Amino acid sequence: PSSLEIYDFRLHGTAAQYSAAHPQGTREHLHLHSGRVRVGPSVEPIELSAGDYVTFDASQEHLYQRIGRADVRGSLFITLSDA
Repeated sequence: PSSLEIYDFRLHGTAAQYSAAHPQGTREHLHLHSGRVRVGPSVEPIELSAGDYVTFDASQEHLYQRIGRADVRGSLFITLSDA
């Protein structure tokens, strides 16, 4: 079995928002609707633009950071596998 959390994702400001590691087996999935962001594991984040999608292992520290001044909106899904 697994669990799923769904969020209306928005970012304000340009300071990086760091998230602590989640339990092993947790993945975050972001579909970006508008704006640009830097996202993913703190040691190796990637940049996304509107329309892009990323999934990453969230069992390590990770970050979200708005790039530029445009509004940032997306859909964030967090999955946790009990396996």
